[in-house]
Amino acid sequence: MAVAGCRRELGDNGWMPTAAALTLIPITLVLVLVISAFAKLNAPASTASSVRLLRLPEVLDPTWVSKALPPGEIVLALAMLSPWLPLARLAALAALLLFLAYLVIIARAMTFDPRPSCGCFGQIGDQRVTAKTVVRNTLLVAGAIVFVWMTWSQSATVWSIFADASNREMTVLASAAYLALMLWFIIAPPNYGTPWWRREKKPATQATTPAPGTVEPVEPDEEEYVRLPIPDAILLDRDRNPQTLLQLVAQGPALLVFITCGCASTRTSWERLPVWAERLPQVRVIGVETYQLGDLGIPGVAERLYYDPASRAYQALKMPGTSSAVLLGADGLLAGGPVLGNDEIEAFVEEIAEALAGAGPVDETLNEPAL
Repeated sequence: MAVAGCRRELGDNGWMPTAAALTLIPITLVLVLVISAFAKLNAPASTASSVRLLRLPEVLDPTWVSKALPPGEIVLALAMLSPWLPLARLAALAALLLFLAYLVIIARAMTFDPRPSCGCFGQIGDQRVTAKTVVRNTLLVAGAIVFVWMTWSQSATVWSIFADASNREMTVLASAAYLALMLWFIIAPPNYGTPWWRREKKPATQATTPAPGTVEPVEPDEEEYVRLPIPDAILLDRDRNPQTLLQLVAQGPALLVFITCGCASTRTSWERLPVWAERLPQVRVIGVETYQLGDLGIPGVAERLYYDPASRAYQALKMPGTSSAVLLGADGLLAGGPVLGNDEIEAFVEEIAEALAGAGPVDETLNEPAL
């Protein structure tokens, strides 16, 4: 009776949505939960860092949340598709509470300065907290309210609505899915860098003998590292004074650590900058932002930050993503990298430190290799 009422287009209670239209709402919510879960599973460190960046209560341990949230979202998505009405009702309420919590967290994060990344979808897409993020989460809450109404007021589940839908309505639903897929292929923003499922960890190797005062080469593992000239690109220092990449290495090599957004891995990168600098006293360790997030209040970071306007240096150096690093030699050539990911940067730093172990004495006043 209730489902039949959902198919009614005009009656005593006025206009009612068709079954095909109703199914789009819970299916959209299910897809959002599944995409979110798998994105978080692929980037647990980003999820854990997001918990810290969003300043959630201490009871929500970042490591525990990063492990529990993805399977929880998958279980919730499956429950929303349940043909059993009592379970579908509980899932509808749980989805509403979850999306409300996400909305409150994002609305609160809008008051932070600087604003963090939300990490809602791991490292997929633009994770900056903006007005668009608030609108997106508001729409998710609205969809959850509709699903609660479907299950509690209309006693309908996704399966019962599908069973009641006519062939014409199913055709409309399939056409809507086709339209959404085509629009995504046309207007989806570019995703620079290698997709996560095709990434391979490659050793950062060096070849050829460097000029005095630069990093000694590391024996190549598989193939020779071609040392290309440092590209002509400009970075802005904290006072917005421009410096070319060649000027940065005028007195010694430099390790550039790039971030392209406020994603959760950024905090880990910025926390490690002073540590990497201490590990590499002969190398200038610089954090480069294409998205101006700031130092996040981490000591010893502000003076190391440079801004890459329009991401020109990022593109010229062919950086693979965020966080990533490249070593510039004092001889005007690339000395290693780029490498992608904080773990890979950590290994890269250790490799550079080993190469520097026999690079000669260090002038402690300049904190650079003696020439």
